[in-house]
Amino acid sequence: MHKTKAAHTFESVIVEFHKPFKKKTVLGTIYRAPGTDLNVFNTEFEELLQTLSGKNRLILTGDYNINLLSHMSHPETDKFLNILYAHSLLPTIKKPTRITDHSATLIDNIFTNMFDDNQLSGIIIDDLSDHLPVFYINRENIIKLKTTEYVYKNMRQINEENLSNFSLKLQNTDWCIEDFDVNTMYNAFNNKFSTTYNEIMPIKTKRIKLYHNKYKPWITHSIITSAKKKNQLYQDYLRKKTLESKIKYSKYRNKFTSIIRAAEKAYYANRFESLKGNMKETWNLINNLIKNNATGKPVVKEILSNDQIVNDPTDIANKFNEFFY
Repeated sequence: MHKTKAAHTFESVIVEFHKPFKKKTVLGTIYRAPGTDLNVFNTEFEELLQTLSGKNRLILTGDYNINLLSHMSHPETDKFLNILYAHSLLPTIKKPTRITDHSATLIDNIFTNMFDDNQLSGIIIDDLSDHLPVFYINRENIIKLKTTEYVYKNMRQINEENLSNFSLKLQNTDWCIEDFDVNTMYNAFNNKFSTTYNEIMPIKTKRIKLYHNKYKPWITHSIITSAKKKNQLYQDYLRKKTLESKIKYSKYRNKFTSIIRAAEKAYYANRFESLKGNMKETWNLINNLIKNNATGKPVVKEILSNDQIVNDPTDIANKFNEFFY
């Protein structure tokens, strides 16, 4: 773990991994506050890169608040890119990461000196914040944990197109029934109606992916479908940037948030209701709720400090205290 000594224009944390990679990998995250002197930042950032020079594999992520899309017209931004190039670092993100009604800027990025077929990077279109999440994946270290599970269900495909066709078919159906017996007339009507219904919207077997969520069991397939629609509306808004698309997305997002909260509330209300009279299981549920909302136990077993491995818990705590002091 390294700490930048003279970084007055940005914050950084640099970590060096030894396992499970075959070669040492240095991962850093950097935040540069908007409005700080870019010339000073370039100087201090280059000093950081010089301390990291010679590392086999380097990945630097962060919010730099430097719009790379303006490097042709902004000398300081162009200098920032040249510093990266001089240390064999290239940006993996090349499209805007912050999009508003009036602007689109590329201020979040992941720079690396690793480029081969095992690397994958991109932008996730999601409304978690006003910055789009970026990602970088090293395929050679991906571990497949579990085979996808599926179930098969008999379902009818009910959508606007099928409903429209069904309505049109009913309108063109001959409903003339030459009989005066009520039961006979009803059965004839029901047969025609059911035949048309099954013809337009037949039952089909559909394969559905099982969704396991240990920590949020109230998330159903319907909620996942709604989340996908919310993201589609968000993408539509980013693409069009019209008032109409923004209002449509905002209304659906607010409704979706309400649905999530109601689903969680209903789930726990039903769980507590089902455990009435069982104090042991009720307290287990309460403890699980507290545990899920609490900070987990430390998982750091050893760190490398000044080229020495530290594995004693007290010494690890002291090293972290020294680092952040």
